[in-house]
Amino acid sequence: MIEKIEKRLTFSDEKAANNGLIFAAFLPFIYIFFVLLRDFRGMNPAWAFNIGVNLMAGVVCTVIFRSCMRDTAGIGKHNRLFLSLLLISGVSVFLAGSAWIINGVPSLIFLNRLFNVLLFIDNFLLVVLFWQFECILFIVDETITRPVNSYIQFFFIPVLICFLTNLIFPILFSVNTNGIYRREMFFPLSIIFFLPVLLGITAGIFKSKAPKRDKLVISSFVVFPLIILIVSLFKFNTSFLEPTMFFSIMIIYHLLIAERAKKLNVTQTELEMAAQIQESMLPHEFPPFPERTEFELFASMKPAREVGGDYYDFMMIDDDHLAVLIADVSDKGTPAALFMMATKNLINYRAHQGGTPSEILTDVNAHVARNNESKMFVTVWMGILDLRSGVMTCTNAGHEYPAICGPDGVFRLFRDKHGMMLGAMPMAKYRDYELQMEPGGKIFIYTDGVPDASNAAGERYATNRLEAALNQTASGSPEEILRFIQSDVDAFVDGAKQFDDLTMLCLEYKGKVLS
Repeated sequence: MIEKIEKRLTFSDEKAANNGLIFAAFLPFIYIFFVLLRDFRGMNPAWAFNIGVNLMAGVVCTVIFRSCMRDTAGIGKHNRLFLSLLLISGVSVFLAGSAWIINGVPSLIFLNRLFNVLLFIDNFLLVVLFWQFECILFIVDETITRPVNSYIQFFFIPVLICFLTNLIFPILFSVNTNGIYRREMFFPLSIIFFLPVLLGITAGIFKSKAPKRDKLVISSFVVFPLIILIVSLFKFNTSFLEPTMFFSIMIIYHLLIAERAKKLNVTQTELEMAAQIQESMLPHEFPPFPERTEFELFASMKPAREVGGDYYDFMMIDDDHLAVLIADVSDKGTPAALFMMATKNLINYRAHQGGTPSEILTDVNAHVARNNESKMFVTVWMGILDLRSGVMTCTNAGHEYPAICGPDGVFRLFRDKHGMMLGAMPMAKYRDYELQMEPGGKIFIYTDGVPDASNAAGERYATNRLEAALNQTASGSPEEILRFIQSDVDAFVDGAKQFDDLTMLCLEYKGKVLS
């Protein structure tokens, strides 16, 4: 139940947040429309004051909502939850203010009931969502989250039914024939419904290991509304509960989330530096061996984040043998980049000691798996080309199938047998196979970011499109082939956000030049 509520109310992407902004901006205009229709002559001055406070809160909500949208992707899930909190709080002040506007209008009795019922429901959703927000922000202990979540799970539907019943039967409140709202005998039930969740929020604050200042800031959501609620029980005409909850949320934003955004900017700078270091470790000068005429190669990497988990490499093991490889770490971000660089150095060092690709990966895997506390693994395709004969000895450690272009000038996926990924099992063994490269033959290797690239509709680029694209440019140079594939993938995804690195390498064998 809680997961469904959170999923329905949380903004999942920028498009959803933009729709929320349109709605948030629309509410104050509806509110002003109600204000213009109301004749304020003879209205209780306290009611008019309440209307003004709610109107101000609604307008501020729209402005803050827009400013927060810039940080949705950068700060993460708790910021998307905060946007939802902000919008629900805006709806709350709109409903509260509108209820005050139509209070005392006999012709709008049902609308008065409806607004107040929706206000009860909205406030309950606000408290439940704030509870989820606190759990994510403070990582609340399971001994607290379990009973509160069980309460929400069990009582959510009964609470909604109780609130909705007031449209017909006045359990919590009523609206008399003069259109005036008044509380009924069971009104305290509406407060009791909220108490277990509020107690969970309070317990989560005190048991959290967060800094004292953060605890005080979060507690404002409980303390300030509670004070206003107690006051309003004795003086009904001065109820500022909804604006108070809204301004408590504002305090939380400015003192917690905005500060975390500043820290994120510092982290962003560090990630950019890490990306520069990672890029400098990959070969990026082409042609890499200008004096060698037996082959031509080109490679590229486009990380999904600032720092990726893919890499490519190539090296002359001796005068007659060229090694090429491509790899993909199971994770993303900085940890994956560190794992990637360590694996790269191990393979490079072992390759220069000699041996076939299977022997090299077997030794590297044994070392990586024994010291793999991070539980990451890496898929690798590696080939060693004999520049004299064109024979390429290859092995595949759980990686994508290579695409081979033979004498007929057509690229086809070569469905080789996969071995275990590096780092998964210390005793894993790998098998070699041979490819006979003829002059003009090409091999294209890539990471799963290429076939897994997706457009906004969720469709994958897939290997069939990759094969088709390769054959559109099969006669081109390795650089032309890679640039064409990159542009074809970009056109397919059409700006949709990508979640995996996109790395490619193409090698063309030209043959041994006779002197």
